[in-house]
Amino acid sequence: KFGYDHIRDVERGEELTFDYNAVTESLTEYSAAVCLCGHSSCRGSFLHFATADCYQQVMSRNAPIAVRFSGLVRGCMKKVMSKEDE
Repeated sequence: KFGYDHIRDVERGEELTFDYNAVTESLTEYSAAVCLCGHSSCRGSFLHFATADCYQQVMSRNAPIAVRFSGLVRGCMKKVMSKEDE
C-alpha cells in the first residue's frame, strides 16, 4: 500500500500516473523511453536527458529541495494506518 498527496479530487477508476523524475545520461536510453500515456501536457518521455553536469539543474527545476522536503513533512504528518493496523 502507498499513498498519494493530490491537488484535486480523483474519480473512482481514474487512471493515475506518477513522474519519478528519472534522469539518464544516455541518449540511446532517453530515445527509447517513450511515454504512451497520451496526456496533452506529457513531455513524451518518462526520462529526463541530462549530462552529469546538469543533473542538479534538472532536479532543481522539477523538484526544488523545499518542495521535496515539504512533501516529506506532509507525508510524515498523515495518519496512514487504520485502527486495525495499529
